[in-house]
Amino acid sequence: MGGRRAGREILEAAARLLVVDRGASMERIAEAAGVGRTTLHRHFRNREALIRAIAMDAIEECEAAIERARLEEGSVRGATE
Repeated sequence: MGGRRAGREILEAAARLLVVDRGASMERIAEAAGVGRTTLHRHFRNREALIRAIAMDAIEECEAAIERARLEEGSVRGATE
């Protein structure tokens, strides 16, 4: 698994897990992502850094969706249909 791909898969697995278990440990997150704790810590120094990365990823996805919707070129209803 490549570095970027591993990081992406860790973020996705962590986000899914944290939705159902907000207190999930780094060990549990590594297990859910299918990586070892060392690999997890290579990508994210600690739980706070991982959660920050998940939040930033979500913000970037929202910004991209808004850009695609081009709200300024149509109605909100049209952009969301």
